[in-house]
Amino acid sequence: MAVTYNQRVWTVWTFLVCGVVVLVGGIVMLTLRLIALQHWSVVQGTVLESVLMGPDEEGIFTATVTVRWKFKDSEYSKKFGNWGSGGQKEFERIVARYPPGSATPILCDPANPASAYLEAGYRPGFFFVPGLLIALGLLFSVLGYFLRRWLL
Repeated sequence: MAVTYNQRVWTVWTFLVCGVVVLVGGIVMLTLRLIALQHWSVVQGTVLESVLMGPDEEGIFTATVTVRWKFKDSEYSKKFGNWGSGGQKEFERIVARYPPGSATPILCDPANPASAYLEAGYRPGFFFVPGLLIALGLLFSVLGYFLRRWLL
């Protein structure tokens, strides 16, 4: 079965458009996080609970850390659990880093103090998702560009 010209055009445009959309999404997410670092408030939080869970049926471990903080006259709490993937030892280190009762900095939005980041700052984990989106967007855009040259 031969690939038609229209199928090649759709393939090229799919790679280009998806790449640009993902790239722009990554740039927007990175920009929002950088703005948050510049304009949000750092407050002292207290770890309420730090739990290692797993393994589940697929052998995957996760960890959650619940933190309470005060901003102005109100108290807030949030369960943080977006640590990415890793093995049991990595999640054990996370739980050990946040023992219940310990103090930890929280980055919260002054306009909505319930919106907050744990481990915020110029750290690799804070920029992992936007960086991944930017890299994937660039990859798909470049592939689309070269496919355009090869297929059309």
